[in-house]
Amino acid sequence: MFGLLKKNNDNQIVLTNLLSFGCSSTINSITIDWDIQNNDLVKQLGIEKIVFRNESTLVTKIVLIEEKIVEFHFLPQQRKYSITINGVDNDNKPCCESTKIVCDMVFVPSLTITNTTLYIGPEHKIGPWLMETPGDWLWTQTNFKSNPKLFIEIFKYALFPLPSESGQYIPIINPVNRYCIDLRENVNWRSSKKVKKYSKEFKISVNYNFKSAFEAASKFHKQYHRSTWITNSLIDFFSEMANDPNCPIKQRAFELWDKDNNLVAVVLGFGLGCVWHDYTMCAFLRDQRSCGSILTKTVGDLLQKCGYKIWYWGLKVDYMAEYDGKGGRYFDRQEFWDVWSKGMKETPIDVHQFVQQGNSIVSPKEI
Repeated sequence: MFGLLKKNNDNQIVLTNLLSFGCSSTINSITIDWDIQNNDLVKQLGIEKIVFRNESTLVTKIVLIEEKIVEFHFLPQQRKYSITINGVDNDNKPCCESTKIVCDMVFVPSLTITNTTLYIGPEHKIGPWLMETPGDWLWTQTNFKSNPKLFIEIFKYALFPLPSESGQYIPIINPVNRYCIDLRENVNWRSSKKVKKYSKEFKISVNYNFKSAFEAASKFHKQYHRSTWITNSLIDFFSEMANDPNCPIKQRAFELWDKDNNLVAVVLGFGLGCVWHDYTMCAFLRDQRSCGSILTKTVGDLLQKCGYKIWYWGLKVDYMAEYDGKGGRYFDRQEFWDVWSKGMKETPIDVHQFVQQGNSIVSPKEI
């Protein structure tokens, strides 16, 4: 059944009197778990995956016995896998019989794309294995309304959906290299000449009207790019998250206003602990003051002072080169995950309170 793991009792294997194994699968992943009868005897396992049916590949994973579980992901669909298991003791000598588990993949006929290797869905247990994605993209066929928890989980791992109004599936970007601002560096965000000259001409707010700000960004994308991933369903989903104080993903709109109370720029993103994920920046007013740049530098300054460690922007485009001198650079997945996974567990200063207390470069809008 779609959305459920398949557990096959026939795959339960008893390896002498020391270990018992089980195998479960989704459409493109295998999970092996085990119970141990003697913790002092078996130190580690060697687990090999061999693909059958017109292919033959070998992947070996060495795992400590305490881990209790090993996973293989991004597997081709409709295959039969033979899993070979060997155990060694503290002297690295074999202590268990070599055995095999044969595991069939789950077939999901409701999926409309035949290449399911990069598919993720509600049947998966989302985890750090996503950092091993081959390439920059994944996809799902679920939607925000029916499976909000899935998307909240993938946000925790800095993945981002890019839907369309007519698409039957949702691409999910997971770059091998991410352009980020390293907020651990001591960056002087106030040194810009235009920030010094024009920042007093604007006011800033945080989530004055998140949904309205996101809708304005969608309209901007359609006007200047003739398309957008900011769909109505995404706006509704993110707005619900922004209004939910218990949601671990803190959706925020930084809004910049001129003296006539016109919205002139927005920066939208979300926080998780002390890490920040940006997903769009828009300047609705174009003049010599560069209000979009003023807002970006104001956000950078307040994130840094609120204790955030990293500000993830996505794939680098031309205008971002200006920020190479302000901690901006590419992070590969390993370095990025090292910073992200630690920072997400820390507690920052609340950005809304920081702004309302008058600590940001641009003064707060009166609410």
